Amino acid sequence: MGAFPFLELPRELRDQIYIQYFTAPDKTYVYDFHSKKLRLSDKTPISVGLALTCKTVNHETRGMGLRLNTITFYPIYSDELRALASRFGQAMYHLKGTITSTLSTISSVMNYNNPHEPRPLTRLKELVYPDRNFEDWNLESILSMDVDPWRIPTESEVENLVAILFKAKEEARGKKYTEGLDYLYAWHPDHGKYRFSAASAAIYFLRSIPDQRRHMRNMVICEDRRSVAYPEWHGRGLVPFCQENPALRITRRVSLWGNIFRHDMDERHWQYQVCTRNAINKLSLDRATTVLAAWIAEAGILPSIGMPTGQYTLFLDGDPLSEKTSEIFGGYIQRAALLQDVIVKAPRGADWTFIQVHRYMDHFISELFPQMLKDLSDNPRSGLIQCNFDPGQRSVSAEEILATHPEWDPYDWDEDLWNWPGGEEETIVPGLTAMQMEDMVDSFRELYPNGPPLRCQSGDPPDWAVEVDSDIEPDEGEDQNEGDGTDGGGDHDSDSNDEADAHEADV
Repeated sequence: MGAFPFLELPRELRDQIYIQYFTAPDKTYVYDFHSKKLRLSDKTPISVGLALTCKTVNHETRGMGLRLNTITFYPIYSDELRALASRFGQAMYHLKGTITSTLSTISSVMNYNNPHEPRPLTRLKELVYPDRNFEDWNLESILSMDVDPWRIPTESEVENLVAILFKAKEEARGKKYTEGLDYLYAWHPDHGKYRFSAASAAIYFLRSIPDQRRHMRNMVICEDRRSVAYPEWHGRGLVPFCQENPALRITRRVSLWGNIFRHDMDERHWQYQVCTRNAINKLSLDRATTVLAAWIAEAGILPSIGMPTGQYTLFLDGDPLSEKTSEIFGGYIQRAALLQDVIVKAPRGADWTFIQVHRYMDHFISELFPQMLKDLSDNPRSGLIQCNFDPGQRSVSAEEILATHPEWDPYDWDEDLWNWPGGEEETIVPGLTAMQMEDMVDSFRELYPNGPPLRCQSGDPPDWAVEVDSDIEPDEGEDQNEGDGTDGGGDHDSDSNDEADAHEADV
């Protein structure tokens, strides 16, 4: 029996065969950063044999897998990348701190008669630090650094970043460089799981396929674990790809309990937070709200920096504690947004500026936070920000509160709102400690089953054994996406056929 004359079939029929062949069972491909390939959701290789039958079929099917399936990304974790991620995260922490401190100082000596004309940096040095020799520190270089926090750096790039951050006098550079580098290398004990964000993985993949990414239609970026380098601002790195491909739709799905709510202290200190809190199953709502507001604020500003309308969605995932999530949103988070609204809308004299309200008012969280939260409450299932729980509604408006004391200024309201009823700064979350401890590597978990020890002046860790009262048991073994060395991708043998590898990148 001769070969079937496939190419003699009508093109419409061939296309139907291609669709059946390249559509994954669940219409999902998962990016495996470790192998730099797309896989099926069960981590098995994608079949591309049909595309290799001849040049005509290869041409007709190019990019079809990208068009037909949703490409899913997870945070990147491996033992090899963990240390790099930790150092890069800390370098970004110090860079942000330096820039924030300098800009805050600039605003404090700004010419408020013309706030759009800040005094030069040289004048800043004279006014604020007259006793310091600023020739020792290259602030201009730090302020002008162009570092993308969503980009996965090389070792040398991290070292160069550290060199600039810790650079002092030129003749003492070697000493200061070494001290700064040693500081970042030694700060973390070798025990934490540090990841690059899922958005970083997506951007890495998109940059790696410049000729094929125009075929992509749907991406899901699952930020289900904590990651380094301020992942709440990584959505900005996706803007150029959406501008390039108007058909691309991106959903960035961030887990509240696997990610945002576990930022109740800075990522550099989560280990110490677990040990030092009197009630280790308490969630700091103040810190959680601040981090949540940063995620929401980024989604709010993306359209203003070029993100095309309708191409990007931030999805807040409240599972597996959806009822607790609704309780927190309907109570504390809605309250926090309301109190900020009161502060911002309170009557103020001509000498008040928005910068002053922002800097000095304790109840100011983020400029876009109240309006974006209101939009989510009004339309939680569609729109720029979505969720799978009830985000609640405000019980009263800022205008109604302000009407009770029209003569008060923002300082009066800021002081009075400390006694505002209806919310607690902490809430009990069963299983929070168990979730925190998932970020311990296995060797450290065996050594300290109750969590990392505190640093004591004596050098001996305290005996602080804790009991975890949890309704949520940690998963057996590794995280769902970490068992093979990378989040979101299996560690499979690479295909031996180079031509198959090339086409697999296309699909």
